[in-house]
Amino acid sequence: MTVNVSKPAINVREKLAELDKPTGIAGEAMLRADTPQEQQALIGVGRRNFVINGLAQVSQRGDYTSATSMTVNNYYIDRWKAYASGGTNTIQQVTSSQPSSLAGSKSIKILSSSGGTIALGASQIIEDYQFFVGKELTVSGWMKSTNPNARFLVSDHVTWSAVGDAHSGSGNWEFITGTITLSASATGLTLSPRISTSSAGAVSVSANDYIEFTGVQLEVGKVATPFEHRSYGEELNLAQRFFQKLTAASNNAAICTTSLWTGGVSCYGVLHLPTELRTAPTVSTSGTFVLFSGGNTATVTSVGGGSNFNGNSVELVFNHSAIGSAGDSAWIRMGATGNYVALDAEL
Repeated sequence: MTVNVSKPAINVREKLAELDKPTGIAGEAMLRADTPQEQQALIGVGRRNFVINGLAQVSQRGDYTSATSMTVNNYYIDRWKAYASGGTNTIQQVTSSQPSSLAGSKSIKILSSSGGTIALGASQIIEDYQFFVGKELTVSGWMKSTNPNARFLVSDHVTWSAVGDAHSGSGNWEFITGTITLSASATGLTLSPRISTSSAGAVSVSANDYIEFTGVQLEVGKVATPFEHRSYGEELNLAQRFFQKLTAASNNAAICTTSLWTGGVSCYGVLHLPTELRTAPTVSTSGTFVLFSGGNTATVTSVGGGSNFNGNSVELVFNHSAIGSAGDSAWIRMGATGNYVALDAEL
């Protein structure tokens, strides 16, 4: 028995033409990816932005919503180190009039009161720079300035390089982006919005010239993707790896329990932290501290420590006026609202 099977004719040329689909570069890359991990890397699954506090929302050190006289290389708004090569300058956490695409954000404004031939801005040192060596990196963010030399710069801690175009100096918000490859000779990675030359040198700055920035993002790849929004809680948690501040919300706010030590004039207390610090911190305090033991009180004369550190806890040393005997239990309070203990583990 013979069985005849018939099939419709195929136009080979039409079928070949169908293979030439307009997938574009990104689509072709997705098709060529060998693993799901490669596809995830291409579309930016997971954390993309390696800048912390890119929306300038976190300010643990204090309230800088009014222009504040700034000191070079000090931190004010979290993770952003203020910089100026000269002159008299202010820093401010601006809380309104940010770009509409970043509703609810804040921005950092650095202004030269005096003007001069200076460089002016802020910088953020990125942790674990080795991960970025040899990789193509894209910087993006919103910038506003009255000086046409405002720009983003990246340093590999050998040289500074401009990334993207400079701001026009119009005083309006402009979105600026650019790409750079971190060199094999890099010994660090720093991102800086700054009024300067393309190599971070001084330029002519008029009195009241400023640079303001927000929505700053550093990501791996050659294209700027939409800003990665993180909640305030997430940004605070990331910032607290580098700095934490315990501030008294009321008089006699407790810090920690302890027991008296050498001759009843010093004691050690363990401060438990909400987030693991990057390294053993430098400890600083403000205001008065009081020790309570056996119904008596003693004035704390100095606070130190920080070297005995275990990630989520740090040992503090309290020296105080004589009270009780070694081994007596005690606890430490901050004497007044606004007093604080600060733990600095910045890069």
